[in-house]
Amino acid sequence: MLLLPLDPILMNLSAKKYHKTAISLFSEIVRAGLHRLEEDEAKLQVLKEKLQAGENSPRVENFDSDKFLSNLHKKYT
Repeated sequence: MLLLPLDPILMNLSAKKYHKTAISLFSEIVRAGLHRLEEDEAKLQVLKEKLQAGENSPRVENFDSDKFLSNLHKKYT
């Protein structure tokens, strides 16, 4: 098998292309990560608002937590 050395210009172009591809891939990974972070923060904000609404809601008199939990288990399991 005959191995020919690559021309330095060709090697430089190849390295630049690889570097550009690596930067592009890294950029896409960072962009996807930031997008996911924004989504998670939005979900967290909704959760905080719902928790606050629950804390601000009136108390229920004579609430039977055992019965409530039992009904939830029957409904969802």
